[in-house]
Amino acid sequence: MKDASTDSLENRFERLRRLLDVWRDMLQQKEKEVLQCFYQDDLSGIARLMDEKKRLAIRIQHIQAFVDKWEFIESRIFSQDRDSQSVPYP
Repeated sequence: MKDASTDSLENRFERLRRLLDVWRDMLQQKEKEVLQCFYQDDLSGIARLMDEKKRLAIRIQHIQAFVDKWEFIESRIFSQDRDSQSVPYP
């Protein structure tokens, strides 16, 4: 496992984006499983899968909001750093 001190913030966000992709794939798979349960008249299976889908969708939403927020803040910080470097000091 990588040492956190050498892991760039960009790499961490990339891993979070990949995790979100995996979770979105899992969400799509759950939808297919719900349909299979529907065709088998498995009401308890449908209820279980719908609960799993709901929890997964909430998790995706929260992590996506986290990534969006902090990538925006990071971009603003680097933008300000570039702007302050391009302005000559008196």
